[in-house]
Amino acid sequence: MYGGGLYLNGQLITDLVIPDGVTELGDYVFQGCSSFTSISIPDSVTSIGVRTFAVCGGITEIVIPDSVTSIGDGAFNGCTSLVKINLPGGVTSIEDSAFMYCYALEEVAMEGAVTSIGDDAFSQCSSLTEIAFSADVLYIGERAFQDCTRLASISIPDRATRIGARAFYRCESLTSFTIPDGVTRIEYNTFQDCTSLASVTIPNSVTSIGSAAFARCTSLTAVAIPDSVVRIEESAFSGCENCIQTEGGVSYVDDWVIDCDRAVTTVSLRGDTAGLADSAFDVCWLLTEVSLPEGMKSIGDAAFSGCSSLASIVIPSSVTRIGEQAFDGCRSLIEITIPESVTFIGAGAFSDCVRLTDVVFEDPEGWFLASEADDTSGPDLSGRSLSDSETAARFLKDPYVDYCWKRS
Repeated sequence: MYGGGLYLNGQLITDLVIPDGVTELGDYVFQGCSSFTSISIPDSVTSIGVRTFAVCGGITEIVIPDSVTSIGDGAFNGCTSLVKINLPGGVTSIEDSAFMYCYALEEVAMEGAVTSIGDDAFSQCSSLTEIAFSADVLYIGERAFQDCTRLASISIPDRATRIGARAFYRCESLTSFTIPDGVTRIEYNTFQDCTSLASVTIPNSVTSIGSAAFARCTSLTAVAIPDSVVRIEESAFSGCENCIQTEGGVSYVDDWVIDCDRAVTTVSLRGDTAGLADSAFDVCWLLTEVSLPEGMKSIGDAAFSGCSSLASIVIPSSVTRIGEQAFDGCRSLIEITIPESVTFIGAGAFSDCVRLTDVVFEDPEGWFLASEADDTSGPDLSGRSLSDSETAARFLKDPYVDYCWKRS
């Protein structure tokens, strides 16, 4: 191999014919052979290795025989002229970066039971307009279709359980999307900068929406957030001006508060408010009074962080979650009641609440300390201790301020 070309007896090879009997195409074996325009793979081959044909920029089409069951990471990464690819029935996963930077790729045919699409699998495939998945797909990796700027239509099977972060980042032509019923979380930046996205369907299986998940989806006019959602992270809908409603200085997406005017002093939230997104009222230094409606279920991470003038607040008996650093730096807060409905208090929820001396737990029993939010067990907190409001306030600020508090 010399200068991106493979030579045999001094002759530059442009049409590669792999002999019958070969069973494996090894890692990196043809990487950078930019002189190839066509490749013939025999039925004897069962596996294509890591980056086997990476940066073979002259290949326009390749037929993968049905005998192939394994295609390695980055196998066709950087095949910038590849227009069409078939994935035979024996292939069950598309590995990481398999077709990344295949700028000319227009058509992908999946014949078999593909169950997973790896990280960056089709990232930067800017000519891809649509793709039909196998009904068996369970997992779509991070950045799997990032910068597929012409991708206008995509249907994810109902069996899918996870869509990775940035999976459709900057898919500028995508107009609608239905999230499968098995997905429980919309990861961060999943649809960021999908500027043509006009509708999205979120199922009742989803419990959280990640940061900047729909940021700058400027064509999005309405989003129905299901009752199953208990957390919306910071900037999830930043720049989605057409689906944000503002009332009394408070910004809503559907029935969730996502932001506010930092100059507000008093706030009375809508009666249908379901929750406060992360950082919804953070650094509202002038906020002295806020009315939270019954029926609200969640106070997000850092929701009131830095609200140094907030002296009192009543948490509705419907709230189940108080996020991390929810009241961090509320230096005027003196007392608060934790309703019986609350089962989670995030780490640092009341850190730097220097005047907080009175915390009443309506149900002081069953609380334990968790190092991580997902932990299901940890050191128990004495119900007797938490029955004393001064002790409860001290425990929340120090020494247990860095733990998540959970109630079984």
